[in-house]
Amino acid sequence: MEKRKFPRQICNVDAVLSVAEGDSHHCTIVEYSQGGLQVSFDAAIAGGIINSLRRVAADHSNASISFRQAQQYLRLPVAIVRLTPQGAGLHVPNPDPAVYRVLQHLSVAQAQENKQSTSLASSQPALSERHKKSLMQSACRVLHDFLRQQYAGFCHQLEHELFAAADQQHDTSAQQHFLIATKQFRKDRQRIFASLSQCIIADAMALSKGIYPLAGISAADQSKRASPLELITKDDFEDWLLVRVAISKAELKQRDALIELQVRIDAAFGKRDGQRPPNPFSPAALCNGFFEQIHHLQLPHAQLQVVYAVLQKTLLGELQAFYQQLNQVFIDADILPDIDIAQYLAEQALLNRPESAAEAEESSKATAPPSRSLAAEENVTGTLEKESDTAASAEPPSAYGTVSQLMGLRRQATGETVAASDSDGHHSQATAQQLGQLQESLIRGDVQLVQTGALKELLRQAKGSAQPLSEQEQDAADTIEGLFDSILQSDRINADLRDEFRKLQVPLLRAILQDPELFSAEAHPARQALNYIALLADKGSSNLAANTPAIREAIGGILADKTDGKGFSQSIDRLDQLVGREKRLIERNLQRIRQGCDGQQRLRHANRQIQCELERVLTAPIPQPVISLLENGWRDLMRLSYLREGMSSRSWEITLQVIEQLAANRDSTRLTSMEKPLGEENLLLLVERGLSKIPEGQLSHRELVAQVRQMLDTDPNDISIGTYQDPLGAEPSLQDRLDALPDGGLSLQRWIKRARGLKVSQWFELSHGQLQEKLVQLAWTADDHSHYVFANHQGTQKLELPLERVATLLRDGNLVLLSDAALPAVEQGFDALVQKVYDKLAFDSCHDPLTGFLTRKEFCRTLAQTVAGANEETERFSLIFIDIMQFKVINNTCGYEAGDRFLSTLAQRLRSFLKQGSLVGRMGADQFAILLQEDAETLGYSSARELKGVVEEKRFEYEEHSFVIKTALALVGLNRSNHKVMELLRAVESATSLSKKTGYKDVQVVRPGDQRLEALDEVMAWVTRINRALDNDNLKLRCQKIAPINGSARTLAHYEVLLTVLDEHGEDSPPAEFIKFAEEYNRMAAVDRWVIEHVLQWMYDHLDELHLFGGFSVNLSGHSMNDETFLDFIFDALVRYPVPRNKLVFEITETTAVTNLDDAADFIKEMRSIGCRFSLDDFGVGQSSYSYLKRLPVDFIKIDGAFVRDINTNDVDYALVKSITEMGHYLKKKVIAEYVSSEAILNTVTHIGVDYAQGYQFGMPVMLDQLDLRSNPRF
Repeated sequence: MEKRKFPRQICNVDAVLSVAEGDSHHCTIVEYSQGGLQVSFDAAIAGGIINSLRRVAADHSNASISFRQAQQYLRLPVAIVRLTPQGAGLHVPNPDPAVYRVLQHLSVAQAQENKQSTSLASSQPALSERHKKSLMQSACRVLHDFLRQQYAGFCHQLEHELFAAADQQHDTSAQQHFLIATKQFRKDRQRIFASLSQCIIADAMALSKGIYPLAGISAADQSKRASPLELITKDDFEDWLLVRVAISKAELKQRDALIELQVRIDAAFGKRDGQRPPNPFSPAALCNGFFEQIHHLQLPHAQLQVVYAVLQKTLLGELQAFYQQLNQVFIDADILPDIDIAQYLAEQALLNRPESAAEAEESSKATAPPSRSLAAEENVTGTLEKESDTAASAEPPSAYGTVSQLMGLRRQATGETVAASDSDGHHSQATAQQLGQLQESLIRGDVQLVQTGALKELLRQAKGSAQPLSEQEQDAADTIEGLFDSILQSDRINADLRDEFRKLQVPLLRAILQDPELFSAEAHPARQALNYIALLADKGSSNLAANTPAIREAIGGILADKTDGKGFSQSIDRLDQLVGREKRLIERNLQRIRQGCDGQQRLRHANRQIQCELERVLTAPIPQPVISLLENGWRDLMRLSYLREGMSSRSWEITLQVIEQLAANRDSTRLTSMEKPLGEENLLLLVERGLSKIPEGQLSHRELVAQVRQMLDTDPNDISIGTYQDPLGAEPSLQDRLDALPDGGLSLQRWIKRARGLKVSQWFELSHGQLQEKLVQLAWTADDHSHYVFANHQGTQKLELPLERVATLLRDGNLVLLSDAALPAVEQGFDALVQKVYDKLAFDSCHDPLTGFLTRKEFCRTLAQTVAGANEETERFSLIFIDIMQFKVINNTCGYEAGDRFLSTLAQRLRSFLKQGSLVGRMGADQFAILLQEDAETLGYSSARELKGVVEEKRFEYEEHSFVIKTALALVGLNRSNHKVMELLRAVESATSLSKKTGYKDVQVVRPGDQRLEALDEVMAWVTRINRALDNDNLKLRCQKIAPINGSARTLAHYEVLLTVLDEHGEDSPPAEFIKFAEEYNRMAAVDRWVIEHVLQWMYDHLDELHLFGGFSVNLSGHSMNDETFLDFIFDALVRYPVPRNKLVFEITETTAVTNLDDAADFIKEMRSIGCRFSLDDFGVGQSSYSYLKRLPVDFIKIDGAFVRDINTNDVDYALVKSITEMGHYLKKKVIAEYVSSEAILNTVTHIGVDYAQGYQFGMPVMLDQLDLRSNPRF
């Protein structure tokens, strides 16, 4: 049993143990904890070192141990407490968490490096030394060009940011530090650039010779680093942390490209003994190398923060294109050109996977290992909770089952009744026969299925009025109709075949009534036949004319079969060959587009590489015959060699060598620098053979050879020389194009980033372009994302767009990503149908079924949201409350049917008066509220009087009765500064009683007294209180269990972190008002950071317990999502607290997410990319759209407690909870129900299928510092 105060971690870090001056011993740190270290010595000399240490026992308390991290040496005071035959145990008197975390990073990085597979590298043939040198030179040219392009922008932006930071300082001394830094950079900017480029290139060229320098530390500087060890200071560690965070972020963002590049570097430059070369172009090499070049400036930490922030925005932010170009250099040299990085990572995951589930479980229960670094090569795309979901996760429900459930719930919520399902086979058989007769009528053309609802109506007529539709029949008919409507709305089916296609509704309905599992089986003949016919009937098919007779014949065959359903199978047999041909044609078209684009790209690469090589070789004027040779064929030969055989080929090298030697014009100095210069006869022979491979230009091959021969026979001083001009000219780079945009592309940065994240084969709706169709797919992207090619559905048309144009289309909403366009017709149709039915159900839950106005709950929510989201402080609203005086009289006199008719009539009057988009809610049986965007003192008051007249102007007539309508109406004005909107609503509601006392004749206006002054005082008081709470830690954290109720036995509970505020007496006070004002006064982002910091600290202090629970759920406000620095804060925090990131679940509210959908989706993707998970809170309150949810990559849906609280007494709430659960499972998301406060509610949500429950049923929330995971049961 582990009794140590601090858990031990395994590592393997080289170090030096010093006991007395001049008495030092090399060792290896093999274990570490916050309280001590275990070191071992080389077995060959361990005995002598141990004896030496025993002789100086008096100095054991004054020992120190030193080790190296990147560019720094770190020294830690220790005391030797134990000697063993092979090593020593060391005690750390004053543990420093900073050093502990450095050891964690070193051990993790080393472990990850050791895990890398070298199987791919070993399959690559060894390169010659000349090839290695040539390859690395090409890579270094890419590096130099990249640094040159980015460095000017970095310097310009840095100067701007340093000046801006200086302006924000409150005293002259602080400003001076930033101004001095600006001056230093301005003075040394060229030297920094040159030195950085030279040092990285020197390391890279050394690596090509088999000399492996440390990443980020130049070979020249390594000798200087053998100086006496220095003690790490707090400032040193903060500087190291700043650089480390920048490296980690860049490594994470460029993970795939870096892995791909590392594998190729291993293949090209790795040693056969398995020693792996470092990546000389890695983010670590760039960041550490840059730090080395500016180290002499001695910048304080505050200025260094600005420097690295700008470095991340500029140079590090453009690494994606840089690494793509580097990978292309290796591909062109035939270094693993066909590597599939996704497959490679999958193979690595299999190799590193524990041998068994039991082994993995045992491993998780052991002492928690240090969290992997942010750069670790792990699958961090939103890793789910393996211990909870893997073992017993059920298959998601079928689309048909989901639609049927939602339709049934909608009928239940709206009170619609249907007949019970048929329980005997007689009625089912009768229905099948009736549908068979309908099929005959369709063949004859006696009936049509054009109008919406026609299928159900025809089925009713066939069954007769004496036998109503059963629930199963109604569900099936509604589903089939909805499915066909969704398929046809996509506008893919040819117009001439749409009516024929609709006829398939009847045999499909008959099939599904006989086999309800039809749509659960992908290979079911009916489903397959429908997809086949939809594909062949596509209006864009070039084979449409030839397909049409076969389609009509297949539909006719299906309709003619009225018994055993063989019609679908027989149609598949008829259509199978046509479908295969159609798919092959589409794929061939797309492949032709991709091959053409690849060819053009390779041609661009070839021209670019030729240009680079000629610029390198032709640095001075050259003989005129050499210019003629290049212009009349030799450049074409170089291009041919590059395209056919690649940069590593002998053919390519010869074309370069010939030009380089001819350009030297027999200069002995230049010839000496070449490897094995060619003899003149061999040179002429190579020129003649090379020209024979290409067509003749303006000069014949014989003339060109003669000119070269004459040049070689002429004295070099007598030869005419000139300057070679590239006939193609320099193609503008992507960066040049972006710089040429009006603002240098700054306004498009966000959309450029989004465009670079697009993937080939994704589908889009294009609203602006040269293609005739709106539905397009991304067929090809350039390796540097400079160009994109889109194709239509059939691959017969293409549209090439530059990156900046794609970004503009995305920004303007003219290019919209579609999630389901690539699915077959049935799957697309069901997906659209699920959305349609759910949207209707969500609408029903928020609207009064009689008037169509918002329910009271939804009106209150929308009212608060509308007022809070007003654009301007001056934007004013009028809130009107109407009480109908005669409603009870109508109900009592004529009955409820008359009352319902009156309410419908009243709703029509209100709609005819109000502007489109006005907010109207039914607040009670005879009460309504209206929000107008008008000033209450002017237009609002006039509108209220007119509204009163509209309602009262006509009597309500019902049979022989006639009723005069009177209203009590009150009005209150409000704007964005009103923080108590609900109180104003209650006030205006109460004010209607004042209107009654005045005889209902006028509008009662509510004017609060000195409300604005009171609000201002309240603002100042709350701002002060919030700041004091953050500064003095007057906040506490509680956690409430979120218990699994429908998962496997291994599913773990997680906990939502709740905020508690302490008042001036140190007592708990409700947090709701505190959070409300923190949101209002822009302090919520600071509160979020406080919470996250304290949660991570708790997790770090309890590393050995984290495997016992699923994690913490932490609420995030909209302020944090919109804060550009929040991701930097998270990166920094996760470096400081290396905890398992899949134990962090961030909760955002549905309203926050949907308000900024694209930004929310990007934010969630970035956070999930580092391993965190997401939960969508308060789901259901905002009429959540199924399409919205599909676009938000969340892991959990938390149903708003307002719908759970009364689930056992409110049918609408039950239906909504059930529908959200069905939809969540269909989208493979876990569902959480909150406000589970009793066993009855728990039983209901468990029966519905909710995955997790949260509420007082599982106990009260506990203080975070009192949470004991070891004693907490699963439930």
